[in-house]
Amino acid sequence: MCKAAFLLPVLTGMLRNGIAGGTFSVIQEPQTVVIGPTRELVTQIHHEACKFAYNTMARSVVVYGGVSSNFQAREVAKGAHMVVGTPGRLMDFVRRGYVSHRHCYQPIVTSIAK
Repeated sequence: MCKAAFLLPVLTGMLRNGIAGGTFSVIQEPQTVVIGPTRELVTQIHHEACKFAYNTMARSVVVYGGVSSNFQAREVAKGAHMVVGTPGRLMDFVRRGYVSHRHCYQPIVTSIAK
């Protein structure tokens, strides 16, 4: 069972309306930001986003705390149409100017179902 099925209409809408941004730049303006509570959940969502976006121009990037942010910042700078991350690391990247919410049309907050 796919726990990230909500991504299908999101990616479909992004592709239908045209992929914006995502070129190599220090500041990325993703169209979608997905916020999850744990690094395990955001990693799983990111992997599902990559599967759904396979053979498209849409690019997902995952960011989470507990590891060095340098690699994640370089991945974001390569282009990010969708950023999936934990709240702390996302806020850190916004403060540092790596991610802007200026063109984010679909913010998504996820939670763990018990």
